[in-house]
Amino acid sequence: METRKRLREEDVGDDENKRRELEELRMERKRLQKEARAAARAARRAEQIKYPIEDLDLPDALNPPVSFPKPSSTFDVPAELVTDVLAAWSFCQCFGCVAA
Repeated sequence: METRKRLREEDVGDDENKRRELEELRMERKRLQKEARAAARAARRAEQIKYPIEDLDLPDALNPPVSFPKPSSTFDVPAELVTDVLAAWSFCQCFGCVAA
């Protein structure tokens, strides 16, 4: 009778040890995941550009993403509208214009 009781207690002890080991493994996995997320956040912060920065240090400074139009040799605007055209051009250069 006592041997059966002792065997049951040992079985329960083994189950308890397994549970503890599993819980420790879960906690370790959570800790490692948390460290990995923190490392990823730190890497993203390191990649961010800190301002002020020189223009040529910008990633796209040497290869602009837009193509500029070729200058035209003809200027078919009547003389009385030149000031209005230049004012509109200046506004678009300062604030950007919406392409139609």
